[in-house]
Amino acid sequence: MFQELHEQKDTANFLSSDDTPLYIPEMGVTRSLPPFEQADSYESTPDRLTIRLLVRSGNIVSEVPMPETERLVLGRYAANCAHQPNIDLSDFNALQLGVSRLHAIIEDHFNIFTITDLYSSNGTSLNGRRLAPNEIRFIHDGDTICLGNLVLYVQIDELLDQ
Repeated sequence: MFQELHEQKDTANFLSSDDTPLYIPEMGVTRSLPPFEQADSYESTPDRLTIRLLVRSGNIVSEVPMPETERLVLGRYAANCAHQPNIDLSDFNALQLGVSRLHAIIEDHFNIFTITDLYSSNGTSLNGRRLAPNEIRFIHDGDTICLGNLVLYVQIDELLDQ
């Protein structure tokens, strides 16, 4: 349904979780989007989706506190660094589990969520497939993200009006 708009020389890999090329206009990079995943009509598409990340430790499942922003930088706080993540995973044993200070970024592109590895030391995986540094992949409800050895479970829900 979406067509490739124009060519741009860029070395980053832009793939969905099923290896389909991706187009992210905000990044100034042009590739083609995969076929639109839709229900029977456009009216069934929610106005706004929200992403939640869950961490399981034994029998306890905790939700990662997340600010309302289109860019979520995941990592761990370090007092001696000028740049800090806006999702601090230190409370989930991030250091011991190999999470970098600035590990990965999750972005919301108008209800299309992506994850990008930020050249982390111990890597980022999506559903068991390791991302190359600066590689962008789609995130879907039910996906599993590994930052080093820290496992996060993705839930994407329709944002309810208060």
